[in-house]
Amino acid sequence: VEYDDKNADAYYLRGCAYMSMKETDLAAEDFKQAVKYNKDSGELYASIYEQLTLAGMLDEAAGYLEQGLKIKGDSAAACISRGRLYLASGGYASAEEELKKALAEIEEDGKKNKKNEKNDSMAVTLYLGEAIRAQGRDDEAAEYFEEYVKEHPTDTKVLYELGELAFEEGAYDQAFTYFEQGLSCENIINRRELWTGKIAALEYMGDFISAKQEMKKYLKSYPNDEQARREFKFLKTR
Repeated sequence: VEYDDKNADAYYLRGCAYMSMKETDLAAEDFKQAVKYNKDSGELYASIYEQLTLAGMLDEAAGYLEQGLKIKGDSAAACISRGRLYLASGGYASAEEELKKALAEIEEDGKKNKKNEKNDSMAVTLYLGEAIRAQGRDDEAAEYFEEYVKEHPTDTKVLYELGELAFEEGAYDQAFTYFEQGLSCENIINRRELWTGKIAALEYMGDFISAKQEMKKYLKSYPNDEQARREFKFLKTR
């Protein structure tokens, strides 16, 4: 911010830091500055909406949602902005509609700039998967997630989503593969979830010896996980 006092990303990130420190007034001021310098970004409005909602600042969050949904136009960027906002606020059917419009626009304009088309379409593909899964159409959501992870094989959040979907379908070996792939990535943002998913998949595959070994290692890293401790007691009896 000292170097570039009109940098929306810097204000947003500092706002997030303030929010995590419970400095909500300072966070709110930084979020206000962020949208001042990037007022057409639905992604930014959605991210601020999520931060404020998590902090219980629902009235403030609603204001950003209303403000963001005023973004007009039928361009891919405008559709993505509205789609992202609907997704963040739970309007999943509206999110799906906007994101599918965006994908159609991106594909139409793809010949002009293939690199941007690919990057934008992958982001839309991810959001579509999330919106569709939230509506209970897991098989369709998995198709979008699989398409996304082909281009982003180290996105551990999506690998976890795919593992969960496979697990819910009873495809435990496939779930194990997704969880293991996530754990093999260099930068893991959800190690704990992936690891517990892997252990659960091993259990349901009937490989209790491996599950017990993994749980023992897991508890060395997360010794205060009481649910895992109870599960380890169970595994010792198998």
